[in-house]
Amino acid sequence: MNKNDKFDLIAAPMPGLKEGDLEKFSFQSLSVVKFGASITTSCKNLYAAYKLLNYDYSEKGSILFNFGIEGEIYKMEN
Repeated sequence: MNKNDKFDLIAAPMPGLKEGDLEKFSFQSLSVVKFGASITTSCKNLYAAYKLLNYDYSEKGSILFNFGIEGEIYKMEN
């Protein structure tokens, strides 16, 4: 990686009513879907691939794919 001492990149904070206050809300727009999946003809186990992709659409699958394994990566509270 090249280093450029004349360039510094930092994240801009969310604007707020009072300086130093932490905001309780944020905004995210998904106007374009930027992810996807497919199964190619070279897949050796089509049924397993189908089941994995289908599982992602279930409630448990969505939690697993977004947050990881409960108890190892995160702890669900309340």
